[in-house]
Amino acid sequence: MQRMLDLILSGFLLIAQDPEGEAGGPKRSPAYEFVFMGLTLAVMFYLLLIRPNQKKEKDRQALLSGLKKDDHVVTIGGIKGIVANVNHEDDEVVLKVDETTGAKLRMVRSSIARIVTTEDASAGKKES
Repeated sequence: MQRMLDLILSGFLLIAQDPEGEAGGPKRSPAYEFVFMGLTLAVMFYLLLIRPNQKKEKDRQALLSGLKKDDHVVTIGGIKGIVANVNHEDDEVVLKVDETTGAKLRMVRSSIARIVTTEDASAGKKES
């Protein structure tokens, strides 16, 4: 990452120094500067936007593929529950949302936002 930034900065210095070739050096065309700036913006766009989103999506897919029975989860809608069944073929999860009545919800696996650790789940029950 640092090497990439050093390379970009050195390119900016090349553009800023002697743009017309007055010191006896070869003249550079404006097309060179345009291409260099375009490539610099493309690299920055990739490093700042695309790559972090790809990493986040990879982590999310790992979370969903590791989902198992008795995991405490929170859905994207804010529903807290315990995984009762995971069906990977149909991309479906059954959540037990109420202990007393045994109420269960069927939903798609992608609606799981995060897995809550058992310490967090027990702390939430004590607060209620």
